[in-house]
Amino acid sequence: MVFKISLKIGGRVQINHAEVLPVTLAIFDREGQMIEIVSFLYPIPQPLEDKFKQWQYYIGLQGNRRVAKNRDKLMSGVVNLTELANSLKSELNQWLGKDGWINENGKPDPRVSQVLENFRENITQKEEVQIIVQTEDRQLRGLPWQEWDILSAYTNQGVEVAISATNFRRLTQKQTPQFKASARILVVFGDENLGFAQEEEFIKNLQKYGGEPHILKQPTRQELEQKLTDKQGWHIFFFAGHSQSDRNGKIGQIQINTYDAQGIIQISELKDLLTDAINKKLQFSNYLFHIGSFIF
Repeated sequence: MVFKISLKIGGRVQINHAEVLPVTLAIFDREGQMIEIVSFLYPIPQPLEDKFKQWQYYIGLQGNRRVAKNRDKLMSGVVNLTELANSLKSELNQWLGKDGWINENGKPDPRVSQVLENFRENITQKEEVQIIVQTEDRQLRGLPWQEWDILSAYTNQGVEVAISATNFRRLTQKQTPQFKASARILVVFGDENLGFAQEEEFIKNLQKYGGEPHILKQPTRQELEQKLTDKQGWHIFFFAGHSQSDRNGKIGQIQINTYDAQGIIQISELKDLLTDAINKKLQFSNYLFHIGSFIF
């Protein structure tokens, strides 16, 4: 049996003159929806927002990489990343704890935690569980939801937490006959200095299992566009490298090379290129981002 747990977070509304986020928790099985409740979560508190910014900043500094200039210095001195991660987790769980939720009347609402805990206790290890957090808020999408104690009880059993936007359009795909049982894989490494040797070795080994990988290392924009629009199409697209957004998380960018300004591609541009690939046969895309550290 396969179960799906969905947490859909909407835009801000007001209850008793306080801003809150509506959250719809739904649980589905193969036959359809089993449970649905609507609760309200207070917006991200400042201590959690500060810890998350610090975490993003210092993860971006790891590995002796040059970071984009004009970046604020959030903390000084030696930083213990383990302590910072634990502090971030603590702030996250405090926000998502019992005091963070209210019902439509503004009263404390423990139902979300109760439903998730009770459901976990009643499933077996043989049953597959999928968890997805949906929101249009980029800051919320960036949070480590798998560290929420309620969800970590699932992830400790091997369940992954997927993050998604709430608004998306499913593209129809032109079905073409497949004469070869191989999967064409386009791989882009945006910065060889990030150390993707293990990933590259793993991808090359996919040839033993029917994979047909094509690896681009720090390609030019023209090279990437030519490959993505290849007439044969691709089944899988994989990118590993730098990414960055502005302070409000509104402008997503990836860096496909480190040596020219054209190497920075807006997410909107990438979407256009991938739409063409999807219309051919692209089935899956995966991204390994090193956040916030473009190199020039």
